[in-house]
Amino acid sequence: MRISAAEFQQLTGQKPDNKPSKMRNILTVVDGITFSSRAEANRYCELKASMSAGIVHLFVRQPRFLLQEGYEKNGEWFGKLEYVADFLVIYTDGRVEIEDVKGRRTRTYIDKRKLFERRYPHLQIVEVKV
Repeated sequence: MRISAAEFQQLTGQKPDNKPSKMRNILTVVDGITFSSRAEANRYCELKASMSAGIVHLFVRQPRFLLQEGYEKNGEWFGKLEYVADFLVIYTDGRVEIEDVKGRRTRTYIDKRKLFERRYPHLQIVEVKV
């Protein structure tokens, strides 16, 4: 039998073990927005400052890029495959960059980046290192 974290806390009076996440990231809230890591939240603050300074014209959080359409095969549906970047940044000089804040490059990220580069040759992913 399984119980929820809330039920565990109610029964025992203590919180369940808070294991660190697999990538050791810490959720961070800035301006009421929850970011998946402190590094991503810091980059958000840098982009806001760059926008105020006139270096960045516009930036968008969590832009989605279609890598492969969904399809049906032998009666089974395979959903679409998307790449979700951390930021899309448009600079005042007209440059457009896709930014991904990375502490560690996962196999999934590497594979999706390859598909992205093929489908969107006019866009460039920039990895912002932690």
